[in-house]
Amino acid sequence: MKKIWIILSILLAVLVIAFLVLRQKYPSRYAAMSELKMKAGAYTEAVVLLDKAISWNGKSDILFTMRTEAKYLSGDTTGALKDAEIALAININNGKAWYFKGLCLSAQKSFSDAIIAFDNAFAKKFSAALVLNERGLASLNNKDIEGAIADLSASIAEDGKPFQPFFNRASAYEMKKAYKEAIADYENAIELGADKLALNIRLASLKELIGDETGAVAAYMKIIELGGATTEIYYKKGYLECNLKKYKEAVNDLSAAIIASPDNTDAYYYRGNAFAGLKNFSKSIEDYNVVLKTKSSDLKALYNRALARMYNKDTKGCIEDLKRLVTIDKSSYKAYNLMGMANLNLQEFAQAGACYDKAIRLQPKSYEAHFYRGMVNGIMQNHKEAIKDYDVAIENKANYSEAFYNRGISYINLNDFKNGCKDLRKSLELGYSKASEMVNIYCGSFK
Repeated sequence: MKKIWIILSILLAVLVIAFLVLRQKYPSRYAAMSELKMKAGAYTEAVVLLDKAISWNGKSDILFTMRTEAKYLSGDTTGALKDAEIALAININNGKAWYFKGLCLSAQKSFSDAIIAFDNAFAKKFSAALVLNERGLASLNNKDIEGAIADLSASIAEDGKPFQPFFNRASAYEMKKAYKEAIADYENAIELGADKLALNIRLASLKELIGDETGAVAAYMKIIELGGATTEIYYKKGYLECNLKKYKEAVNDLSAAIIASPDNTDAYYYRGNAFAGLKNFSKSIEDYNVVLKTKSSDLKALYNRALARMYNKDTKGCIEDLKRLVTIDKSSYKAYNLMGMANLNLQEFAQAGACYDKAIRLQPKSYEAHFYRGMVNGIMQNHKEAIKDYDVAIENKANYSEAFYNRGISYINLNDFKNGCKDLRKSLELGYSKASEMVNIYCGSFK
């Protein structure tokens, strides 16, 4: 009987030893297998393997932290947070568990609590660059822009290779309306491997916002090269090129926008401007016609069509457009000024003068309107009134050589050769060569 108890005791000891060996062996094996699954992106399968590992050893904070990570990456932030809490209950100094707790809380939009978790992760010296980046992002979402920028800058100082801190700091700078700094960070993020298409779309918008139209066009070009061309991209690139006087490129891009979206009247409008820039006024007028067919009261299109018609030698058509425009907007200085010029071209001097009167009432110091009304008055032999107009023109535009010349002619028509020759010489001095002949004719005796 005694031998039987000895044998049983030995067998029990063997079993206990075997259990203890297996308890160490199986969790390690399952953990190793889970790591391979994690690397392959098979996070749910990794969770299953870690379940088995934990069933063998439920007191390992490392295993719970591993399962926290797997659950977080699989999208189960609630389960991940529970595992992080268990890991920290076992070992409060587990920096990685604090880090993933912070990530889970951020994902659940508990940003203040997340920041506390990241503070602990940082204090436990877990990967400073990672923690600072995530704490910075949590601070940003918590509306602490300056705190976010400080953390993200510190993250970049720790490790300037990942693009995420640059991207996140760019977002913070945008919220701060520090657009130039945001642009620099987005460009750094692109260099470090961030989504080029998405960030070039953002860059184009920001560069346009700060008035860097050349930079915005370059960003839109990059978007097209990356396969992100849309109607809106072609349209935006086209109207910016028009502003930059790159009229051929503008016509091409705006035509692409129109083909994709024939109802885009803004694209027609800017293409009309581009055609006008190329001096193809017939094409320009066609595009403005499309705009006005849909939006009959579009003041910009009416004015630009009037201008194109005048350059296209359709002066009467120009005046018709301008009359229509001022019935809609009686305060349009530009319309009255252009209508004055159109009537002047038709030698309708009284009508031209009336138009300039209205323009001057709207902008009393307009050197241009005063100059042309001065011309009208001079043609109509109202030289005293012409001189008054040229006085205002010269007062409001320095070194206005043509105004000096015309005022000089009006003085001479009033037999005031002294002042007339003074103005003609001043005009010649300012580079208006036409004055030379008048000086030779009228000013030999006047110094």
